[in-house]
Amino acid sequence: MSALEAAVAGFERLRLSQKPRVLFVSHAYGGGVRRHIDELAGAIASGAEVLLLTPRAGTALELRWLKPHESLAIWLDTKGEWERLVAVLAAIGIDRVHFHHVHGLPQAVLDLPKRLACPHDLTLHDHFPACPQYHMQDGDRRFCGGHPGCRRCLDQGPAQWPLSIDAWRALFAPVLETARKVIAPSQESARRIAGFFPRSSPVVWPHPQAAHGVPPRALRVVVPGAISQAKGLALLVACAQDAAARNLPIHFHVIGYIAHPVATWPEVPLTIGGEYREGELPALLAASGADAIFFPAQVPETFSFTLGDAIDTGLPIVATNLGAFTERLAGRPNARIVRWDAPPAEVNDALLGLRAAPAAITRAMGVSFEDYRGRYLEGLRRGAPPAAAVELAPSWLEEPVETDPPTTTLAWLFDDAFLCGRALSRDKLRVRLRRGGEGRRVDVVIPVYRGEAETRACIESVLASGGSVPHEVVVINDAGPEPALAQWLRGLATNGRISLIEHGANRGFVATANEGMGLHRDRDVVLLNSDTEVAPGWLDRLAAHAAREPDVGTVTPFTNNGTICSYPRAHVANSLPFRETTASLDAKFASSNPAIAVDLPTAVGFCMYVTRRCLESVGTFDEERYGSGYGEEVDFCMRAARAGFRHVLAGDVFVRHVGEVSFGNSGNDRRTKAQAMVDQLYPEFQPRLREFLARDPLAPLRRRVDRARPPVSRLVALFRR
Repeated sequence: MSALEAAVAGFERLRLSQKPRVLFVSHAYGGGVRRHIDELAGAIASGAEVLLLTPRAGTALELRWLKPHESLAIWLDTKGEWERLVAVLAAIGIDRVHFHHVHGLPQAVLDLPKRLACPHDLTLHDHFPACPQYHMQDGDRRFCGGHPGCRRCLDQGPAQWPLSIDAWRALFAPVLETARKVIAPSQESARRIAGFFPRSSPVVWPHPQAAHGVPPRALRVVVPGAISQAKGLALLVACAQDAAARNLPIHFHVIGYIAHPVATWPEVPLTIGGEYREGELPALLAASGADAIFFPAQVPETFSFTLGDAIDTGLPIVATNLGAFTERLAGRPNARIVRWDAPPAEVNDALLGLRAAPAAITRAMGVSFEDYRGRYLEGLRRGAPPAAAVELAPSWLEEPVETDPPTTTLAWLFDDAFLCGRALSRDKLRVRLRRGGEGRRVDVVIPVYRGEAETRACIESVLASGGSVPHEVVVINDAGPEPALAQWLRGLATNGRISLIEHGANRGFVATANEGMGLHRDRDVVLLNSDTEVAPGWLDRLAAHAAREPDVGTVTPFTNNGTICSYPRAHVANSLPFRETTASLDAKFASSNPAIAVDLPTAVGFCMYVTRRCLESVGTFDEERYGSGYGEEVDFCMRAARAGFRHVLAGDVFVRHVGEVSFGNSGNDRRTKAQAMVDQLYPEFQPRLREFLARDPLAPLRRRVDRARPPVSRLVALFRR
């Protein structure tokens, strides 16, 4: 039987079923949401046929029949086949739509109940109807307070649909108000969402959860789950640092993985166990030798299956006072609730105070699967069979190929696999190494004129930076006046460390840069000033941002001296902060702003990653207008913007820039003339720049790095001002 014949037969079995049809709508992630979906589908299987709609690779959507021993699934394209998907659902005859999440799905998904003429339910696995970032975090990834008047949800970046915060909530208001049931897994989540949508009426149905018999263990503090910033990674690290500083008898052990690498044992009493499969946590808790369990969450959770498994152990628990933790741990003598923003010493003292607490505690009886099933199926009836048959296209049976996010370079996979403990990244790293190499090569083009010391430091830092992105270092000496520098460059070329081009006469920066960008028509290009210094892994992270979206034209890193991209103060030629090096500061940017990009009005030319697709569309720099330098990158970026390309800042990369080494004192005059030319050609540039400066979207990124610096460094910076 062919794949098409098997799919047709599967749809026929579904059509002949007399059970009502429920369409679950959710994101493509696993975790507690998918666990609940699978368990709920199993619980109601005798009374309903359940289908699941989720996003897949690129713009694909997956529709799957969640019935044991059935493999029916089809994949359609969001952009071109949405109406055909609606027709398929209508032909199946959906009797209820149940929204579990909308991340990764088109906005039109909210119209499905109306289009299919059926009622709908919505379960609050997080706070997605009220918060476009879902977890109520501000731009610093901290809990925003969760108040209905909050407007900080978009500080981290735009919503997945092009909506303001008010428009987002206005879109979801009728969805909640007309729902048959808005299901909240805890009293806290029901109260919080009702504050945003007072005309909704959430019902509190705790998720049913099978109890596990787990014998108690002792000796250390375990932190279970996937520990991200939202789940309290920063607080966990601070507690480990406090324990080390005060020599406390505490050792933290993560049963799971963490969002990004942090200091671990022996620097601080913290170890990472690595990712576990669903259902393994009870056994891991039993084998952990724990004397307490810690939940450092920094956003309000609506339920937490992991907490249920922790309660089953009978071990003492310390949790922050956000979300469902407070009510679920109420009345338990061996549980302590601490403020979510409590200092680490207070948290550690609470943990130490629980060491002698009794362990023989069992979880209070929750909602059974049978009870939940009865509530859920109430009122669900099979509607009239649809007249239209399901017509399948052969292309719908081709499962889309999942592609890695742009951050998954070899270096990133290694860190995520072995420093963060994630099993999926270990598997991907193994596959990537077996097939060898990464993608397209990159030319790092360094135009050189004068400044021997600065040029040496620049090139040596590039050669020492490593990374997994294949690249060629191309140095173009534009007939510079320093013989010693020219001789040193020839030595590097002879040893095969760089590719060297030497001009017999000076051609100017713009012509030199264009020559470098035109060397290899199949490569992206980084134009790097010769008075810069880079850190290990810089190119991997820049390339990851360039690959994120097809409309990215340029990527610029943070720097100390780069106008709008300057740090610690914007639009200032800063020196490096006290006791910081390029490498140490870059590491702070990488850990504080992982994979974060912000749109810019223009790239800044000290270090400018340019994608080949942008060069092919826009061309290179305008040599005729901009001569030997200044203004050429803004002109290029404005032409690219008019062609539909974006310019982004890589929030996780820092490159040091000296400035004015090649041009010397002539730089100011060149800049003034170039700016006048740009303003004449592109009248939209200055308004865009003023709006960007007034909004200052880079401020949250700078603040996160500020907090990562030692207090003495921040204090010295205040005196330097």
